[in-house]
Amino acid sequence: MFAKITVLLVGMILFLSAALSSQADTIALKNGDRISGKDCSVRDGKAAITTDYAKTVTVDLSSVEKISFDSPVPAERKDGTKRTVTELTTEEITVGGIILVNVPPPPPWTLDLSAGYALNSGNSNTEDVNVQLTVVRLVEELLRLTLHGEYFWGTAEDENTGKDETVTDRGLASLQADIFLIENGYTYGRSEYSYDKMNDLDRRIDNGVGIGYRVLKIGDSFLNLEAGADYIDSKYDDGSKEHGIYIRLAENSQFKLNDRLMFVQSIEYKPRGKNFNDYLLNASASIRVSLMTNLYFKVSVIDRYDNSPAAGKKPNDVAVISSLGFNL
Repeated sequence: MFAKITVLLVGMILFLSAALSSQADTIALKNGDRISGKDCSVRDGKAAITTDYAKTVTVDLSSVEKISFDSPVPAERKDGTKRTVTELTTEEITVGGIILVNVPPPPPWTLDLSAGYALNSGNSNTEDVNVQLTVVRLVEELLRLTLHGEYFWGTAEDENTGKDETVTDRGLASLQADIFLIENGYTYGRSEYSYDKMNDLDRRIDNGVGIGYRVLKIGDSFLNLEAGADYIDSKYDDGSKEHGIYIRLAENSQFKLNDRLMFVQSIEYKPRGKNFNDYLLNASASIRVSLMTNLYFKVSVIDRYDNSPAAGKKPNDVAVISSLGFNL
């Protein structure tokens, strides 16, 4: 009797051990090796898996023969279509255009803060400061709130008087709410406040609504297009005011060039509804270099064009800035 119970217990232990061991994700390599673990995912041409002996192991897909999952996981193709899979071969990934597998959804909160400071002393004495902050709040897949703020300030020493004069003093704060009605498509409402002392702009209030669509999404790379209408109310230092309805056409994109380089750009064109010769144009392009986890260095070119500037002011302002950034 005791022997039968012992055999039964041993059999149950072996069965449970086999069942538990089978409940694991497995990466089969082309050289015959196998890596087992949990939370296996595919992203940026690589497969990652969490093991008990080495934490997260990452391998190039070119070395992978097959990936097996212990339960169905979400997979996304380059064209944005989605399905669930339990097993994938390298051929299915390359030919089928699958780029993301079992990747966790984006966090509900993201924050990006960058700041730069430049001091020049010698034949010319200048000082420049720039700060930019972007906070994004995602509410499931229905709502995205984006809060953005930036401030630029600079001084230069006057050669004749030796006194420091302010040569840059401008700021901006904006809030945009995106409501997703269809996959990749959304309506938006936005509000923006800005000023530019060097261009005699006391304040500009910009409120608008429109529609947007994400035409491209590959991993961390994307391209968004937006179109809408804005009501812009501007006040200048001499007390004069301008207001009216403007058409807004905009696009913004982000392209991951490799593991360390990211290209980010945006263009916003706002012609006045009753006079297309009166328009505002804002454009920016940045190269971001990842230094370590969550820390990056950024070089940006910013172009701001006002076809109807304040009296005596030039319509175009171009700035090249560098900054150190942190995101999470």
